[in-house]
Amino acid sequence: MKMKVLGSGSDGNCIILTDDTGHQIMLDCGLKSNIIVPNVEFHMLDCILITHAHQDHLKGADYFKKFYVDMLTWGNVEDGKRVTKGNWQILPMRLVHNVECFGFLIYNKIEKKKILYVTDTTFIPNLSTKLLDLCIIECNYDEDVFYAFAEQDRLTNNGCLNHLSKQQLLEYFEMYPDLKIKNLVLSHLSRSGLVNFKTLTSEFSQFADNVLIALKGAELSV
Repeated sequence: MKMKVLGSGSDGNCIILTDDTGHQIMLDCGLKSNIIVPNVEFHMLDCILITHAHQDHLKGADYFKKFYVDMLTWGNVEDGKRVTKGNWQILPMRLVHNVECFGFLIYNKIEKKKILYVTDTTFIPNLSTKLLDLCIIECNYDEDVFYAFAEQDRLTNNGCLNHLSKQQLLEYFEMYPDLKIKNLVLSHLSRSGLVNFKTLTSEFSQFADNVLIALKGAELSV
């Protein structure tokens, strides 16, 4: 399976997974269609998962609706009710954001691999699985940096408080020592200096075999 990051962060989020048979699933659709389309095989695109109704996750959706691409969104899924789309079994999980938001636990039936996609939340659901081949999860800001910026009156907004902090994510992984993660992709990082990109890989290396920052254009074989 191949993962490609087309965008991650407040400028737009879109990640494409392609399995060994060429079937694809898109995680969020928050970029202009002209950026996304060259990376998509329409007849092989089984589904688009859209976490919530913010433009940085939704921007390109109207284009794909014209081609009747299946979409799972906050409006047509239920928490804990599994859905099958092509080669993918998808378990929606309700998250906590400032609008209704869902994460997704995804199973590829061909490669028998499990993928977790969680972003824009202050809460991570409990996972029954003990193995993730790919975990794409936000690590938006560092609480220590946030409060230091606040004391110095350097904050332009406090929107990051609706997202996962580095500390929350570290605590979550520490709670589940039996959870084995093969590939951990840290996504939706603040571009406002609220998190240190350079240290994250080493800080999370104890929890996964491989740690990657979801920078634009990043690719990974899972």
